[in-house]
Amino acid sequence: MEASLNVTPPAETYQARVDEKGRLKLNADFQRYLKDLGETQVFITTKDAKTIRIYPLSLWRKNEAVFNRAAELDPEASEDISLVMKHFGGFSDVDGSGRTLIPERLRKFLQIEDTPVWLQAYDGAINVMSDAQYQQKLAAALERLSSNVHKLQQLGLK
Repeated sequence: MEASLNVTPPAETYQARVDEKGRLKLNADFQRYLKDLGETQVFITTKDAKTIRIYPLSLWRKNEAVFNRAAELDPEASEDISLVMKHFGGFSDVDGSGRTLIPERLRKFLQIEDTPVWLQAYDGAINVMSDAQYQQKLAAALERLSSNVHKLQQLGLK
C-alpha cells in the first residue's frame, strides 16, 4: 500500500443512502479514492458497535497483522476486537456503479437499512454513520467547538 501514501481521501462529509437491499452507493469522490488506491474489494465491519467502517482490502490486511502482533501483548483485547470485527464484517466488491453491500448482520445490528447515512474518510477507511448518530456527534462537536479550536490553534491550526 505504499502507493496509497500519495492518494488523498475525500475531505468532505457526504450524505448517502443504504437501499432496501442493503447496498450503499458511494459518491464519485469515494469511488475515485478507492480506484486511486487500486482497490475494488473492501472489508466492511464495525470496531465501536456504532459506526460502519469500510476498509480498503489492503488496509484490512494491515488490521489482521495488528491482531497477530497484539495477540502476544494482550491476547484478550486482540481476540475480543477481532471477534467483533469479524462477526459483523464481510468482504464486498465495489461494483461499476460504486455500490457495495453492507453485511446483513451489521445492517440489522446498527439498524441501517433503507435509510440515509453520512460518509466520511477517516484514517484510510470510510466511516458510515446513521443520520441520528451523525446529528448527535455533530451537536456534541459544536458544543465543544470553541474550546477545541483553541487547543488546535496552539498546535498551529489556521
